[in-house]
Amino acid sequence: MKKKSFKDKLIKLVKYMFLTISTVLVILVGLTLLATNFYNDQLRDVAMKKLNNQLASPVSVEEVSLSVFSHFPLVSIELEKVFIPDSLTQNDTLLYSENLAMSFNAIDLLNGRYKIRMVTMNDGKINLHIDNRGVENYLVFKSDEEEESDQFKFVLDQLIFHDFRVNYKNDLLGQDYLFTLNESILKGDFTNETYDIALESGLLINYFTVDNVNYIKNKNAKLDVVINVVNDPLSLTIDKGVLEIADMNFNVLGKYEAEKNDLVDLFIKGDKIKLSEVFSVFPIDYLAVLERYSSRGNLNFNAHLMGEISQNKTLLFEADFNANKAAFKDKENDIEMSKIDLEGYFNNHDRVLIIKRFSALI
Repeated sequence: MKKKSFKDKLIKLVKYMFLTISTVLVILVGLTLLATNFYNDQLRDVAMKKLNNQLASPVSVEEVSLSVFSHFPLVSIELEKVFIPDSLTQNDTLLYSENLAMSFNAIDLLNGRYKIRMVTMNDGKINLHIDNRGVENYLVFKSDEEEESDQFKFVLDQLIFHDFRVNYKNDLLGQDYLFTLNESILKGDFTNETYDIALESGLLINYFTVDNVNYIKNKNAKLDVVINVVNDPLSLTIDKGVLEIADMNFNVLGKYEAEKNDLVDLFIKGDKIKLSEVFSVFPIDYLAVLERYSSRGNLNFNAHLMGEISQNKTLLFEADFNANKAAFKDKENDIEMSKIDLEGYFNNHDRVLIIKRFSALI
C-alpha cells in the first residue's frame, strides 16, 4: 500500500482546518442572529435611553435596528436619520447623519452587555459654532452625567466618517471653515483621561475663510496625524503631522492648550513646495492679479505660529524661507525673471520682511 505523501497530508490538514473554522463561524453567526432577534427591541430602548441620558440636547432618530453583517464581525446598532439640534439656535443643526452605527463584539450581545467599540457616521454634517459672546454650541454632554451601567458602555477605540461635512464658525475671531471628509478614521482609547489619537483622512477643503478672506477653495487634501490628548485641562500635542494640500506637503508639530485664553504653538515645515501650487491657494480675492503670472521652481520654509487665540491679539507668525532655480513670467508683457536664488525672513508682529540673499536673470 502506497504511503501518503507530505503534500497529501498537508492538503488534508488544510481541509480539516477550513471545515473547523467554517463550522465555528456558522455557529457564531447563527447564535448572533438568534440573539439579535431576541434582543432587538430591548437593545433599541437601552441605546436611545443611554444617548438621551448623556446629551443635553435631545436625539431624534427615525429608525433603530440591529445588524450582524454591516460591520462584521462586529454587531451594530444602526440608527437612521440621526438629528441633534443646535443648542444656540434650536431651528439649526448641530449634527445630522443618514446612518450612524454603534458597533460592539458579538460575545457582548450573547452576554447581554454592550461595550460600544466603534462608531461610524455616513452621509451627514456637523456644524460647530462659537457666537460673538464666546458661547459654544457643541458642549452637549451633561456635566452631571450618570454613571455608565454594566449593560451599556462606550469604550470607543475607533471613530469613522464617510462623506461627512464639517463646518467650524467662530464669530469672535472671524473664522469660517468647511471640510468634506471623504473617509476619515480616528483610532485611540477615547475613554481615558490621556490618550493618543491616530487620524488618517482624505478630505476636500471647500473653503477656509479668516476675516472675510477665503484662503483656500475646493482643494483636495490628506491628513496623517498622531495627537496626544489630555482632557482636564484640555491640551493637544501633535507628535506627528503630515498635511498634503493639492501637490504641497507640510510637516506640522506643536501644541494647543485650552485655558482661560487658548494658546497655540505650531511649527510648520514645507520642503520642495511648487511655486505654482503656492499661487493656486492664494486668497481668492487676489487671483485676478496672479493670473497674469506663471511660475516654476520650489520653495522651502520653516515657520512658527504661536500665541494667544484672542479677538484682540494677533498670533505671531515668523518664517525662514528660500527658493533656488525658480522663475516668474509676466504673461501679459512677456517678461520673465529666471534663475532666482532667494533667502529671506518674515515676521508679522514686527512687520519685517528681510531678504538675506537675492539674485536673478531678467
